[in-house]
Amino acid sequence: MPTLTAPIDPDGTVIDRFDHVVSMAPDAVAVMCGTERWSYRDIQLRSMAVARVITNHVSDRPGCIAYSVAHEMDMIAMCLGIMRTGHAALALNRRAPLSAVRRILNHARPNMILVNDATHGDSIPGPVITIGPVITIGADATAEFDGKRALSPNAPAVIYYTSGTSGRAKGVAKSHRCLMHRAMVYHDNASISPADRQSLLTSCSFASSESDLFGALLHGATVVLCDLSQRTFDTFTDWIEMNSITLLHPPVSFFRKWLDTLEPDRMFSELRIVAIAGDRVRPEDILKWQQHVRPDARLLHRYSTTETGVLAVAQIVSNDTSDLSRGLTFTANVPGKTLTFTDDQGNVPHTAGIGECVVTSAFMASGYWRDEARTNQAFQPADDDTYRYRTGDIGEILGHGEFRLLGRSDRRVKIRGHRVELDGVENAMTTVTGVSDAAVISVEDTVGSNVLVGFLRFRTGIAMTRQHVRDLLTQQLPAWEIPTQLVEVAEWPTTPTGKTDYQALYHYKVPRSQGASTTHPAVAPVVLEIWTSVFPNREFSPATPFEEIGGTSLDAVRIIDLIRHHTDVEVALSQFHMIRSMAKLDTYLSACEKHDDHSPFIVLRDGSSAVRLLLVHNSVGFTFRYTPLLRHIEASIGLVAIQPPLSPEFLRDHGSLDRLADYYATRIIDYMPGESIHLCGYSFGGRIAYAIARALVEKGLDRLRLYVIDISAAAPAGTVGGSIRNLVRHAPQAAANIGPYLQENLLQQPRASRSRFIHDRVSKLKQNLMRAASKTTLDEWKTDIGKLEYEGALPDINRQHGDVLTPALRNFQPPPCPVDTVLIRTRTHYLLRPAPADYGWSGVVERPVSVHRVAGANHVTIMEEPFVGEVGAIISAELARNNRLTIR
Repeated sequence: MPTLTAPIDPDGTVIDRFDHVVSMAPDAVAVMCGTERWSYRDIQLRSMAVARVITNHVSDRPGCIAYSVAHEMDMIAMCLGIMRTGHAALALNRRAPLSAVRRILNHARPNMILVNDATHGDSIPGPVITIGPVITIGADATAEFDGKRALSPNAPAVIYYTSGTSGRAKGVAKSHRCLMHRAMVYHDNASISPADRQSLLTSCSFASSESDLFGALLHGATVVLCDLSQRTFDTFTDWIEMNSITLLHPPVSFFRKWLDTLEPDRMFSELRIVAIAGDRVRPEDILKWQQHVRPDARLLHRYSTTETGVLAVAQIVSNDTSDLSRGLTFTANVPGKTLTFTDDQGNVPHTAGIGECVVTSAFMASGYWRDEARTNQAFQPADDDTYRYRTGDIGEILGHGEFRLLGRSDRRVKIRGHRVELDGVENAMTTVTGVSDAAVISVEDTVGSNVLVGFLRFRTGIAMTRQHVRDLLTQQLPAWEIPTQLVEVAEWPTTPTGKTDYQALYHYKVPRSQGASTTHPAVAPVVLEIWTSVFPNREFSPATPFEEIGGTSLDAVRIIDLIRHHTDVEVALSQFHMIRSMAKLDTYLSACEKHDDHSPFIVLRDGSSAVRLLLVHNSVGFTFRYTPLLRHIEASIGLVAIQPPLSPEFLRDHGSLDRLADYYATRIIDYMPGESIHLCGYSFGGRIAYAIARALVEKGLDRLRLYVIDISAAAPAGTVGGSIRNLVRHAPQAAANIGPYLQENLLQQPRASRSRFIHDRVSKLKQNLMRAASKTTLDEWKTDIGKLEYEGALPDINRQHGDVLTPALRNFQPPPCPVDTVLIRTRTHYLLRPAPADYGWSGVVERPVSVHRVAGANHVTIMEEPFVGEVGAIISAELARNNRLTIR
């Protein structure tokens, strides 16, 4: 075939360019389908015959012509024939429900509907004209059709009806100019030539077909049709080889499943480019693809929308897929299209940040068919003949024209006050080995709160459970991003283009068996009744944290009210958030049954040895933050919680840390006469435990040992709970040390959460500094903090208790006391300075301190799985060493 010397002119028309190709190589094969072949001259004459039929039945008034044809060569002839008459071609998807076809026709109001099967035409409402499968073509075909209309590059050429992500159908009208530009960009990316054979796997009713159809025909290449609905994976593989396909454009979901079926030694030596778009590409997809193609073959991932066409292309040619965990990196280098990213207020970030992608170009859709109001709203005039369009896609700017797509603005939801990207949650689910497909939607629960429901399908032959997926997600995502319910789907719902059909998922009926069990022997019936009444039909086990099943602050208040109604036990909101699960609530209520209201001691476990460990409450009087620790401490050791009597009289009589410590010391001596005393305190509880130990020493007791978990001896300036005045004073030092602090703690975060971790920590520092700048005294700061900490449904008693102890603990500067001390710690940096190895305890207790560091934990996670197990092992070993116990 002669070389096409004339490059594509975006200001031309599709028909002019196609006729130019015909003049250069009339006998070259243009379209193939099975054993049938049409040359460029054949397809030209057939399109002219279609145009002749249209002009005999329809006036010259521009409009649209619809056509409904199976996935065969007549589809292409009809498309080009309609465009020759100056009308816009509207392809109808034969596999779409008839109700959907009727909605499109009622909105589009085509002047004519073309079919090539009279039987099929009977089912379509409207002025149907049947053109037989064999169109008579003679030498006078051109003469009978008086030439193509005088076409304008800006005239509508095709219309694609799509519901997008809104669910509301809209007809996107594309001009000749837009299609010509699309074909030009495809040539630039794929270097398409007359020697190429381009697959056409989707109907012309979908915008994904335009690059394949027009990119090939306007450059002299061959279009090879294949109806995926009629193919198995094996026959599709054979089809690629038999037709010597060089350019393949499959739906991503089909591509992924097809790769799984290939034998390891199956090679496609002629396949040089696979172009995909839409769904996310995964690292394992790329690695599999590279095993079956030649080394110079490329994988193109196109970022495009129906309204804008292709906007950017990511090219994958190497085996390095390490960067794909957060998504592909695109380069905005499509000529004639400018990409910017705006924030929520419409401002354009200059060099970095996250925002919505906005396109400015003259080569976009001309608007929405017969919808002027929506067109004017979506396509804003820019300069000259260019328009600005907001895509709704959220991206992260990486610099140098590169960006990474994060999801959709309409796929952002608020869950428990946090903004959640549903695409990000889906991405985390698909990274779980064994998960074939995953999708997440947001629905309202019975009280009107948004909750996430995740749908997944497992790969065949993989032993996997929904609980296993949930456990792995807890290592990647914060609690509010984990779906409240995971539903296994046997038949994955997809659109005709192979994408996930979210509308079908919203109507999916969750099987009752996947809800909560109505009985569970591990917890008391009253606890199960409380939990299941607040979370009906939710999926959880007794140990599932409250947040992971979609619990909100409103749900917490409802649970507290039910506890009070069923058991007469008062639970504060802040105390409940330390309980956090059905199993811990059961433990708490069981302990309350044994508890004497006038005693500060709650026996959690009797143990079989003479050794008992006293767990000291934190600043606001609660000990059940220790609950995860209980099962990790040697079973022979008795465990006793110190819980203050929460009454106004007690607070009045013990309104300082010294008086409170003296009260506990007196009761401990009476409760444990002659025993060695072991006190354990986590966070602020460690300082209360030290104050108790000092009171015991003053009363003449010397057989005691102190276990402190991740708390310094004093309150160093700049730490959480330290003086905000000192934070302001040392602001430059804080800025200098935030780097090492973040670097150390960053490695403890799951990879997917690191960016959020840095953002949250830096934002917190900025908020504290800004807030401090507006406070003139420390008292003002304390008042402000107190309001934040105790806002909500806290009983007055608990609020008073916190008001008494919190200020004393924030300024804790204890005098020395000789006591054996075991420190279990995490961090190596305070916010303002490196932390000493012993957190300053050796300077207070005047004895050697046994220091243990739990690597990978932070101040919160040290009391959660898996780190709490190491904490329990350390305490058990130290108790055994000190008391000659045998640890099994």
